[in-house]
Amino acid sequence: MQIDRAHRGRTPQSLDVASPPAPTACPWWAAIPHFAVFNFQFSVFNRPSVAPRHIWAILLLTVSLCLAAGLCFAQAEVEQAQGKPLTFWQIIVAGGITELIIILCSFAAVTLIIEHFVSIRFVKAIPPELYEKVRARMGAKEYNEVLRLCEANPCFFTNVIASGLRKLRYDFVAVQESVAETIEKEGAALHSKISYLSFIASVSPMLGLLGTVTGMIDCFNKIAWYQGLGRASLLAKGVYEALITTATGLIVAIPVMAFFFFFRDRVNKIILEVETLATELFEPFRPTRKTE
Repeated sequence: MQIDRAHRGRTPQSLDVASPPAPTACPWWAAIPHFAVFNFQFSVFNRPSVAPRHIWAILLLTVSLCLAAGLCFAQAEVEQAQGKPLTFWQIIVAGGITELIIILCSFAAVTLIIEHFVSIRFVKAIPPELYEKVRARMGAKEYNEVLRLCEANPCFFTNVIASGLRKLRYDFVAVQESVAETIEKEGAALHSKISYLSFIASVSPMLGLLGTVTGMIDCFNKIAWYQGLGRASLLAKGVYEALITTATGLIVAIPVMAFFFFFRDRVNKIILEVETLATELFEPFRPTRKTE
């Protein structure tokens, strides 16, 4: 492209040509949602061998990172909204880092609750078809076949039956002890699995109280700095921002505790049902008392 002779020697800035816009500065946390989504897609869809529990962990991490980025974006909105009523999202952001931790706990609790609804079920612990096969072959005295069937299909019920079958060479007391130990072990594993809900329900209110205390400290610090003991608006703003974390902690803790008791009751029912079925299957091996 040729330039007119009159324009020779002139700098590009002196020409009436629009220069390309300068790249906009982008904070580092703005790329977190894109990186998180890409990481989740790469980890899950390009690795078909990923275990389900790893998928849940990756999904929780992705949601947490997106939430952190959203809080960073909304912090600027809170600063611009001084003197105006804050929206619900801006109130949540005003809770600070403690509020973020409580919200992350709520996402972890939701993930655990969904996983427990999927895994802690009677059909998972005691598959009906598998139980019918075990009962039929136990009645036919095909104990080796039952043992192979239980080892090929591990679950709460089959683990208990397999532990009893391995002690058939000994007396009935050894069978009972082995069955009882396995039931106790499997039950403890289920109780340990649901204990994380109890932990979240216990920690969330304490985190909320911590956020309230630190918020009140910051509130009175600002009042002392501005010498505004007579400024009620400054005190009110600090108080409601400090109480946000307590309210959020209770909102998270109450339903999580309710779900914990729900799953604990289900686990106890599963343990009782497995114990009843195992007693029924091994009852023929009980030695009969000799009548005089």
